Amino acid sequence: MKKVIKSLSIICLALVLVCPVFFVGCARHYTINVSVVNTEGGNVYKPNQEAQILEGDFPVEKGSTFKYSVVPNEGYVIAEILIDGKPLPKEEYSETGATLNIDNVKSNHTIKVTFDGTQTIVLKVNNEEFETLQIKKNGILDLSGDKYSGYYWYYYNDNNDRVYIHNGQSEVGLGLAQGHTANKILIKKSMTIFGEAK
Repeated sequence: MKKVIKSLSIICLALVLVCPVFFVGCARHYTINVSVVNTEGGNVYKPNQEAQILEGDFPVEKGSTFKYSVVPNEGYVIAEILIDGKPLPKEEYSETGATLNIDNVKSNHTIKVTFDGTQTIVLKVNNEEFETLQIKKNGILDLSGDKYSGYYWYYYNDNNDRVYIHNGQSEVGLGLAQGHTANKILIKKSMTIFGEAK
């Protein structure tokens, strides 16, 4: 009888030690936690279902794909998407909105999204609108693309001085105006930029 009790005790101890490992390894579901830092700037939704906001914990079957859409509100852009605390590379999504996946889910994950407010930049040529852009505050407006290359671009500063930003010229034609690099400008506020044909 003692031997039987001892054997049962050993079996029970083995089950206590082995079962947690076995069941963790064979988990059928994992959890995706979705959070937004500033919901006034936008939200995360189930793709094509903007009425269904994704926030909090969601069970996901092992090996499946978790799909989500990040949608900024008007006047905002996506500033950052963190997956498990690591920034998603900017080239993998558009800051004006994106639908993304976590493929082949094999563990728990976190998604954390931050939105930034934008500034409205109006480009005008011959007093007609050329393009309107939304650039996040402290973002860079890049005028080096082909569509902009036929013009010298400038704006008026607080002293009503004309400041050229194309080719890195300043209002006095010497070096770069503060916050500029060649063909680029650091955006601090909404503004109008004018194009002068070369």
